[in-house]
Amino acid sequence: MSPDHLQVFLYILMRDYLPAGTVRGVIKEHVWRTNSLTPLFTNQHLAAMAFEYAEDIRRGHAATNP
Repeated sequence: MSPDHLQVFLYILMRDYLPAGTVRGVIKEHVWRTNSLTPLFTNQHLAAMAFEYAEDIRRGHAATNP
């Protein structure tokens, strides 16, 4: 296993849930949006969940086990 939490997350995501091409497309969109626009969250509930999940990845653990 890698100590890089984001790498592990992306590996599991592509291995079990989403095609690698879909993940790559999301990454490209993310890079484009963060480099050219101010983020706009139109769904505050989803934005709060995304923040919580991002913090889980940064800390290297989740509030609940799988």
